[in-house]
Amino acid sequence: MNAVCDKTELPADQCAHCDPDLAHADDNDDEVGSPGVCRSCGADILWVVTVNGKAMPLDPDPTADGNVTIGGGVATVLGAARAAAEVEAYQTHFVTCESVDQWR
Repeated sequence: MNAVCDKTELPADQCAHCDPDLAHADDNDDEVGSPGVCRSCGADILWVVTVNGKAMPLDPDPTADGNVTIGGGVATVLGAARAAAEVEAYQTHFVTCESVDQWR
């Protein structure tokens, strides 16, 4: 079983609090997340922390269908206003993962 950070709930090997060689997302507004690999399907992902402090996997590239923005090292899920917003947004990996059912 992989260790998980108590503060960010990210896998310890992907968390800047646990591994000082990783950049702190909250130290750099341009940081979009910690790269990782989905344990289920093997796809590249980004681990981010939501405004509620929860870990969330995102697909690594922004998309027109995305509804998650990242600013100040924090991920925010956009609501219905997303269609009118002209912002770079990502899609949660839960939408695209081929093996998502094993986590439900």
